[in-house]
Amino acid sequence: MRFGTWMARVFPSMQNVQVPLDSETWISMDLRRIDHQPTFLDGSVLSESDERGFLPCLVANGGTAIDVGAHAGVYALALARLVGPEGLVVAYEPDAADLVVNASRWRQILVRPFAVSDVEANVLFRQERSGALSRIVAADEFSSQDSAIVCVTLDAEVGRLRLDRVDFMKIDIEGGESNALSGARFLLSGSNPPIVLFEWIPAFRARCNESAFVTLRTIVGSNWRLFRVGWGQPVMEIGYREPDVPANIIGFPPSRRTALNQFLKQADISGA
Repeated sequence: MRFGTWMARVFPSMQNVQVPLDSETWISMDLRRIDHQPTFLDGSVLSESDERGFLPCLVANGGTAIDVGAHAGVYALALARLVGPEGLVVAYEPDAADLVVNASRWRQILVRPFAVSDVEANVLFRQERSGALSRIVAADEFSSQDSAIVCVTLDAEVGRLRLDRVDFMKIDIEGGESNALSGARFLLSGSNPPIVLFEWIPAFRARCNESAFVTLRTIVGSNWRLFRVGWGQPVMEIGYREPDVPANIIGFPPSRRTALNQFLKQADISGA
C-alpha cells in the first residue's frame, strides 16, 4: 500500500481512477489513499454490498436521505440513484475532497463538510491514513494529528436546511453513532421518523458514554424493529440486543410498515 501511495503521488492519473459502483454508476478513487487501493484492486466496490442491496426497499424515488460519514460517497451515490433528480441526499463528511468529486455529477446530492454529533461546536477530528477510520476525539485524547473542525447536529441541520421530511438515515462514524443519534432526538421522535442504518463495532463501544442501541431506545421507545445485516452474517432480527460481532443495524419505526414488509420479503424473513 505504501508503494501504491508513492506511485499515485508520482502519477497524477492514479489520483482519479474510476471503479464501478454498480452496473450504471462509477465512483472515483484516489490511490494516494490506502483505503481506496483495495477497492481499485477488486475492480468494483464490494464493501457493504449486502446492505446496499436493501436500499431499494428503504428509499423511494423523490425521497430524502441523510448520509452521515459519507467518506468517498459509496452510499451517497447509491442513494442518489434511488431518490432521483426530484429527491435529495444530504451527505456529511469532514474530509470531503473525495466526496465533492464524486457528488459533482449528481445535482440531488448536497455535500455538508462537517462532523455530526450531539453538539454544535468546534470539535477535535483525527485524520487517519485510512480516511474511513477518521473520527471525532475527546479533548483528553488530543494528539498532534488532530485538528479543530465544525460539528453540527442533525436536528439543527433539519431546521437549517428546511427539510420537511427525512425518509432514511445512514450513520457510519467510527463509534460516534450514539452521539449522532442523540443529536437527532427531535427527528427520531417525530410522527414519521426515518428508517435508520448505523454501524455497530463492539471494539468501538468505549468511544461513547452509551451504545447506539441504548440511545435509540431512550429516544423512540421499544416499538422499533431492528435487524442485523452485512459483515458476512445472516440477516437477523435482534431487537435492542447489542451484537457481539460487527454488523450494520437497520431500524424500522412503526410508520415505515411498507418498507419493512419489502425488506422482510427480500431478506426472506417471516413476520411481515
